[in-house]
Amino acid sequence: MTDRIDDQEAWSRSSDHLGNLANILKDLGGGATLLYELIQNANDAHAEKVSFTVSDEGLTVWNSGVFSDCGHQTEFRQCPWKVYEGRRSCDLHSFRQVAGRHKADDDATTGAFGVGFTAVYQVTDHPELVTGERHLVLDESRPEDDRIQLCPGGCARDHTTDGTTFHLPWAREQTALRRALGASTLTESDIIELYSQMLDAAGSALVFLEWVQLLEVVAGTRTTTVTRERAEERVTISIDGRPHEWLLLEQTADAADALKEQYGQGNSRPALVQVAVPLDGTLSGRIYADLPTETPTGWRGHINGSFYPRQDRKTVEFDGSGFRGKWNDMLVDAAAKGMAAHL
Repeated sequence: MTDRIDDQEAWSRSSDHLGNLANILKDLGGGATLLYELIQNANDAHAEKVSFTVSDEGLTVWNSGVFSDCGHQTEFRQCPWKVYEGRRSCDLHSFRQVAGRHKADDDATTGAFGVGFTAVYQVTDHPELVTGERHLVLDESRPEDDRIQLCPGGCARDHTTDGTTFHLPWAREQTALRRALGASTLTESDIIELYSQMLDAAGSALVFLEWVQLLEVVAGTRTTTVTRERAEERVTISIDGRPHEWLLLEQTADAADALKEQYGQGNSRPALVQVAVPLDGTLSGRIYADLPTETPTGWRGHINGSFYPRQDRKTVEFDGSGFRGKWNDMLVDAAAKGMAAHL
């Protein structure tokens, strides 16, 4: 019987918030993942500069962008920009959703803010966000309506209008939150391994990014600085002053519209594919979804596009079944055609 009876007994159905976070977090470990996820969010905010600074207290991540704010955080749970104007939600409303899909239909962004930001819980219990005149402190263990605390002017950290800053104090003590998330406390060796991974990953981060042009990772006496410059089909990535030249080729996947229509999916997902070929030296190419995955291309060049990643966000689906797999296959085919046309 499918029709509801008016006097039928009803049960509530709730969401296990910490369990959901734990499920997301288990796939987002490692310094490289943390670096890439926060750079991706900065690029989506059109930030041109990003810095990661490791200290005894924690990790501080700054970027030159500022969160957009509709100004109605208290009155509306859903952003009025989206509800009444048909625009994407402002960044602050989106930040309030774990694994929100506010970017899914936006060609200019690369992922869901909530999924990527969850990566910070591998290193901290109480992340802080300072952007514009807002200072937020998160506590995921509190009831839903109290998980984001708004700091007034007397907070320990100063407010700033200069970009956006995330303060991530190290999670050095076992807490109920860490147990609920299945996350370990951090030892000194864990912190050293984390920032070593970030330093190693920094050099490959900017090859395809449209907005971020400067990345700096500072950990004690170790610093890595990466810059990006593009001139038509040439991209120069300089790592600590050493330039590396890339030939950047672009191709549109002609089959994209037909595939979207066949499956009724994809919306306005971009069909542009980019190939980066190193002009100095050799390397093992990887698939990028703006930022690198661990999926190899099988040759020395990188391929970038709107690939669908697997749940771990580190690899890409190529199983050939369903829309996602076929979309990824199509992008690789388009990259190959673009290379053949150039040659």
